[in-house]
Amino acid sequence: MGLLLPNRRTGGENCQDEVAVTLHAARLAERRSRQQTSKPDTRTYGGGEPPCDQTTSWEKNPPLEILLLEDNPHDTDAFRDALKQCDRQSKLVDLIDGEQAIDYLSSNGEHRNAPLPDIIITSLIMPKIRGHDVLNWIKSQSRLACIPVLLLTSSENEEDMVRAYQAGAAGFFTKPIDKEGYIPIAQAIVNYWATAWTLPYI
Repeated sequence: MGLLLPNRRTGGENCQDEVAVTLHAARLAERRSRQQTSKPDTRTYGGGEPPCDQTTSWEKNPPLEILLLEDNPHDTDAFRDALKQCDRQSKLVDLIDGEQAIDYLSSNGEHRNAPLPDIIITSLIMPKIRGHDVLNWIKSQSRLACIPVLLLTSSENEEDMVRAYQAGAAGFFTKPIDKEGYIPIAQAIVNYWATAWTLPYI
């Protein structure tokens, strides 16, 4: 498993103060609304109805919304299955290339009503627009710059790691060789970003 290191440069320092405050307030209101009115979609979270004693916890802790950028369907399926092993629920949206990612995050076309993710996980090598370029684009957008971006890649090149952190990545993971290897990665991501770290409501 690769490194998971918090990078505070992905926080408010990359956002204009007034924009950050406005977006924070809007996302906080949206999250509170979801907590009060929404019920878990069992089709999304992969399981039957939650036990009665878990309902309150689910409502108080809405699913961690994850955007995964990965063109290999086997890796996507493995990561999705690994998320189901985590204690905290998550909602995964997966896209297969950097161009789709930019359209999604820009709310273009069919994605105009898509909510922004809590965290973004991207591969480095993707069709059309590669992971480094997507990361650079995200960090250049005041609306998106506060969202933590993690790299999940087959690359073990230290230059790729350094370049990612310099661009504002919040973590760097090397893809495991088997499906089971995704479980500790998913648990580390969800446990850290859903509990130990405070995410901005953007």
